[in-house]
Amino acid sequence: MRRYLIPRICRVTVLWATISLIPSLSLATLLPETGIVSQKYIIQVNDRNQVQSFAEKNNIEISPLISYPDPSEEVTEIFADYYLISVSAETQENEDNIVNLLLCKSWIKSVQRNETVSLPEDPYNSQTIRNFDGQNPLSDSPDDPLFPYQWDKMITKTSLAWSKTTGSSEVTIAILDSGVDTDHEDLAPNVVSGYDFLDRDTIIEDDNGHGTKIAGVIAGKINNALGIAGIAGNSKIMALKVVNSFGNVKRSDAINAILYAVDNGADVITMSFGFNGPIEAEEEAIEYAWRKGVFITASAGNKAEIAPAHYPSSYEHVMAVGASDSVDARVDFSNYGDNVDIYAPGKSVWMTLMDGGYGTGSGTSYAAPQIAGLAALIQSTYTDYSAQEVWDAIVYGADTIITDVGLVIRMNAKKSLDNELNTSAVVSEFYKDSEEIDEMVCISQIHGKTVKFSVSNTQSGNYYIYVYDLSGKVVYRNYGSISPNADVILDLNLVSGVYFWQYRTDSSIYSGKLVAIR
Repeated sequence: MRRYLIPRICRVTVLWATISLIPSLSLATLLPETGIVSQKYIIQVNDRNQVQSFAEKNNIEISPLISYPDPSEEVTEIFADYYLISVSAETQENEDNIVNLLLCKSWIKSVQRNETVSLPEDPYNSQTIRNFDGQNPLSDSPDDPLFPYQWDKMITKTSLAWSKTTGSSEVTIAILDSGVDTDHEDLAPNVVSGYDFLDRDTIIEDDNGHGTKIAGVIAGKINNALGIAGIAGNSKIMALKVVNSFGNVKRSDAINAILYAVDNGADVITMSFGFNGPIEAEEEAIEYAWRKGVFITASAGNKAEIAPAHYPSSYEHVMAVGASDSVDARVDFSNYGDNVDIYAPGKSVWMTLMDGGYGTGSGTSYAAPQIAGLAALIQSTYTDYSAQEVWDAIVYGADTIITDVGLVIRMNAKKSLDNELNTSAVVSEFYKDSEEIDEMVCISQIHGKTVKFSVSNTQSGNYYIYVYDLSGKVVYRNYGSISPNADVILDLNLVSGVYFWQYRTDSSIYSGKLVAIR
């Protein structure tokens, strides 16, 4: 597991320079009762006995990081060394000095800011409908009146996937956001008990609107003659309120909510916010969920740039989702690059609104719940799948699309549910008339861009290499001449996914399968 600690040696150097200017410096002198700035930090300790006496001696507030009711014994044990500490400082320099002093305590392993961030704004003007009472003119489809306008369900083949499952009441998706409109006609049947991490109670009513929108994308009730159809419209949603009415979320609340979701039976977690860097406690929470078989997805961000340090989406076991549109292009605001695992519809997506309405919204905020809903469909069909198997099914079933930033993969719900399409049907086609696969030319994984094909050639000649996605589309081709027993080295730069390749010479055909991992 990756560890993210503030280097102690660097901070000690700064500290001693500061001490030389401030004689007899102590934490208490830097924490006046009338301090202007109050900031919380997440600290990890290696001696719990020191914590309480330290807090009392320095007149500061300190509390365990984990604060939700009845955490599991495993969570209690894993996070026993993590605390929240509140400090007050008159200036940023004053605050920096406090952090330096904390880091110089031998019993403190790490100090990291309990960051607060705001939800991203919708980059486009949204459409709003109130009290929609129209009818669905399509005969062979759900009877939800707005379904004909839900282009995302068609392009991702979700409407076809529903012939296998529309979700299950045994599968629960935890939505870490601003709560949910529990009285909304299209959501109420699917809402289960949740928790408010702001007021520490079980009242999960939405006072911002963002959470209700995400809930509709995932679990707008299917075939109830009302409003829209969510991707997993017969699964359950657990609203975990970590976003306040102004759209702000604290990292400590997100960490608690991830753990709460796992301990209270969630199968999928979705998050549509991003912090500016990794911290160990948050990654510990992600890894706990992964070990328990919980699939996690998060938005990749709306800054129209190569995905920067954006967390939780950049953690290894979180599927980062970019936004695509109705013509399979990357939406111009969506982040992109190697830190984006997959794309999903995220422009003019129909969703539920507070106070019983419906409307459209745009953002990677609404692409991530599409993947969360797909994960719920997969878990409804394959009930024994691990989180890794859910991840693989999503990636293996995805379509490869050509965008302004190159080849990427976009979710395909039907193919992800139809396991047979990921194996025998495609494999048999590309292995047809091929020689038996030599271990030397069977590539199992690509962790970078460069791939070496090694084939025993006794004569000079021409070679042709083709790489196909799971739909059979050619996503890469290369040809040239080769000397006897020479290697061909290619810069494939494929997005994450499963591919098949053919290596043809003048006399032979070799075939294989490769998995690109980013």
